[in-house]
Amino acid sequence: MSASILSQSVCVTDGDLTEFVKQGNPEQAMMITKRPFINKLVTDALIARKSAAITYVVLSNDGAELSETSFVTIIGECTGDAQIGNLLAARKDLPPELKRFLDAYKQEGRAMEARRKGRR
Repeated sequence: MSASILSQSVCVTDGDLTEFVKQGNPEQAMMITKRPFINKLVTDALIARKSAAITYVVLSNDGAELSETSFVTIIGECTGDAQIGNLLAARKDLPPELKRFLDAYKQEGRAMEARRKGRR
């Protein structure tokens, strides 16, 4: 399927997009991340791919709706990736009850950085 259809067409259903994400190649999934609006069903499938590059684009896309499942999955992944943590922290739709987990990540990240600097 062409890039413009996957990234822009309103004629493609969310079910079809989800199938493209699940069964398509990484390039097709990346095209879908650039849609101006992505509902939770599609976003869940994108996040389930566990691709840092896809997660970066989804988190940067204000039109991507994230389910609580996606937020929890991403929080679990951000411990090893400061960029994901920073993008997640910038989301306006981050549920308040999940902010404490992100705060714990930030504190852990600062402690790790301090230990790294102390070893030099």
